Amino acid sequence: MMDQKKQLLVIFAVGLGALVVYALIRGFSENDEARIRKIIYAAGFAVETQDSARYSSFVSEAYHDKLGRDKATLLREVTALFKDYKPFKVDFKQFRIHVEKDDATTEIGLKAYFRKDSDSHLYYDAGEFKVYFHREAKLWKVREVEFQDIKELFFIPNVA
Repeated sequence: MMDQKKQLLVIFAVGLGALVVYALIRGFSENDEARIRKIIYAAGFAVETQDSARYSSFVSEAYHDKLGRDKATLLREVTALFKDYKPFKVDFKQFRIHVEKDDATTEIGLKAYFRKDSDSHLYYDAGEFKVYFHREAKLWKVREVEFQDIKELFFIPNVA
């Protein structure tokens, strides 16, 4: 009969082996659409927490949009936006993701909720974005963002 230490070691080894097998299966079975969806949710959370290091990591160094912004300009504009509006809550409504080799196009519908520093109203803005991704060294990075449809800015008055 095995002593208690050997039993614990066997249980630990079996558990560790199962964890490694699960991680390998999950890593190989996850498709590109799922990876992009994870990036979008992680970027939304980074915006909500105003973690500039985190959301900037999702943007390609080769970022360039139709308004002539590069990565540095885009990040400066987003950071400036946080000075006037706090806190942010991003609610994703829909995704359409199309992947073709190392490029992907994503259409995102969302609502953003926030407050201005100057008043106490809760604002929300519904919009649609088209986000272009490119695979760089096995990671998907945002190459361009198009603001498809920015709706009118609304506010919800405080009810006491």
